[in-house]
Order: sequence, then C-alpha cells, then structure tokens
Amino acid sequence: MGRPASAMKSPPRSRASSALRAPLRPVAAAPTGLVFGLAAWVALATACGEPISVIGDTPGLMRVVAGVPEQQGRDVSDRATQTELRYPGGVSMDLDGVLYVADTDNKRLLAVTSSGELRVIVDDLLCVANCLVRATDVAVDGTGGLIVADVLGHRVWRFDRATGARTLLAGDGQNESGPDGDPAISSSVQGPRGVAVGPTGEVYFSESRGHRVRTILPDGTLATVAGIGVAGFGGDGGPATEAGIDFPGGLDVAEGILYIADAGNNRIRAVDLSSGTISTIAGSGVRGLGGDGGSPLGAQLSLPRDVAATSNGRTLYVADAGNHRIRVVMPASDLINTFSGTGETEYNGNLLDAGATALHNPLGVATSPFGLVLIADTNHHIVRRTPTGF
Repeated sequence: MGRPASAMKSPPRSRASSALRAPLRPVAAAPTGLVFGLAAWVALATACGEPISVIGDTPGLMRVVAGVPEQQGRDVSDRATQTELRYPGGVSMDLDGVLYVADTDNKRLLAVTSSGELRVIVDDLLCVANCLVRATDVAVDGTGGLIVADVLGHRVWRFDRATGARTLLAGDGQNESGPDGDPAISSSVQGPRGVAVGPTGEVYFSESRGHRVRTILPDGTLATVAGIGVAGFGGDGGPATEAGIDFPGGLDVAEGILYIADAGNNRIRAVDLSSGTISTIAGSGVRGLGGDGGSPLGAQLSLPRDVAATSNGRTLYVADAGNHRIRVVMPASDLINTFSGTGETEYNGNLLDAGATALHNPLGVATSPFGLVLIADTNHHIVRRTPTGF
C-alpha cells in the first residue's frame, strides 16, 4: 500500500502508567447524547454484572478515539488519543466496551477502555521468535481471547486479552496454502488478512493470497468455506467451495451468514453457513464509485477491504478503501449509501458529521454491541467511532 518502512531500531520509552499493564476493567461513565435501548442495557448488565455506559455522542457524529491525527509513530500514553499509531488495521469491541486495535505497522495490539485509557497487549517490534509480523485484523472470542490475522507472518493467532499470552491457531509461516483435513497449526496458510468468530467460537479466516476463506474444525484441522484457491469470480447460487473469489479481506458473521469483503472482485459476498451456498450482496464487479441510493448489486465499489454486520444482519458497513469511504448496505431494503467519507483524503477534523468526515484508506470497520460503528482511518493513523442509535 505504499507505506514507508519504519526506520526505528528500538521502541521509545513508554509513558503509560504501570497500572495500565493490569487487566482492563469496565469503567462507568455517563452517556453524552447516546441513547441506550432496553435490550442494550440488558446486554450490558449480563456481560458486566451491572449496567455500564459507553461514552458516546449523538448518532452520526464522528469522534477520534485512538491515535493522533496525521502523526504516525510509537509514543505511548495512558490516553488513547495521545498515543501514536502507524497504519491501524482491524478493530473490534468486546461486551465490556473495550476497543481492540491492530496497530499494524507498529507490530502491536492495543486495548482502549470506554473512558479512553490505553493498554498495550502485545508489542513485537523487537520480537525474535514466534512473532506477530503484520496484524491486519482482530476479532474477540467468547473466552477472553483476541483472534488475529497476521498477513505477512502467514499465521492466525489467539492472544489472551488480559495477559497477552499467545497461542498459534493456524499457519507454519510459509507463504503457501495447505490442504483441507491437515492440522491447522502445522499447515501453511497464505496471507491471512481477515478473521471472524462465529456464535459458538468457530474461527474463520481469509487467505488473501490463497483466494479462499477457511475455518478451523473442532478437531483442529483446516476446512475450506469458500473459494477454489485460484483468483476469479463465479459460482453465485451454488456451493461456496466451488466459487471463485479474489483477494478476500475482512469477514463477519451474523445470523448464520458469513460476509466476505471480496476485494479483488470489488464485491461483498455472503455464504449461508447452513446450506453452504454463496451469493453477491453488493458490488457490480466494476471498480469505481457509484450507485448510492440504489440497489447494492448495481453499485460500484473500489477494493473493499472489510465488512461488518449488525448483530441482526440487517445492516452492513463496508470499508470501501479505494473510495476512501464507509458504505452502508441494507439488504432487506435493497439499498446502498455512503455512511462516512467525502472522497477527499486530507484530514479535515474531529467531531464532524460522518458524511462530512474525510477518511483516507479505511482498512477496518466493526460494529459493537452498543450501537457503535468503529473505523480504522488507516492513513490518518487514527481510529474513529460514531453511534448509530438503537
């Protein structure tokens, strides 16, 4: 993506307090304009033992929640908005309202509490063995883990969210694609770029350079969910394992559907996990910008790199990276629109309406249990957040 190589030989001294090296705990805070529905309060109470609220803003207002705009680096503060990032990628949020960020070019994984405190979970800049090379996506599991796609390390990892302890899930580090049925931890996986966790803990990952989406079965072996291993397009309406996909990126799962950012085909694909069939739900296949206000199938996308679904699957957010926008797709209404991004790439400020906020190469997008959309504004070196309401 034309990113400058880091010339830094060693990390600078951290300014983070020692208290932030302890496991994160939810922090109660009064909402500032974000309206919570009854279901949200129930979910919070169930997850945390007592209701908490996530600091927010009125729906549609974009707020920088991590990183220093237009300032790439490695300086760490106990405040997320005073901590420098370098090309952040994947983002995810857990049921305690903690935001997780793949600080890609810094070889770090970060956690940000709902009150904006930051903790470094993993920093592998000086790592010499079993290292995180280039984390491009993160997803939380239901057992305290953070699932991470390492696109240049050719591995999929699980990191303990409290301690940073790592477990290899898939990949031997070789830039190849191993066969189905082999043990995942000793098989080659080729450029895993996106990860998602299913409702019962199953892990899905995209092999961007292997042009497939894989999963790890309960017995620890690999299985293909979509793709034939050769770049191409085809197969809609039939088995996903016989379909052509091209450079798949981010993934998400909602209501039994696996969503795929099929970047090379400029489309968003969907796999029905019960039947195994695949379909296109957004993108005409022609790279460009167009179609807002109309059918998603007639719209143009440009290298979509991530996709995030609301829990009910009724709304999808697409990181339309080549267009410097987040697009929103509503399958039931057969409608696509721009959610955020003007198409301009120059940073134009904080606390603007989503539609008036300029993004630059957004590579990650996620939804949260609290009605938030989280955006990795990658080339501005920040993470943004906006409420959508319930």
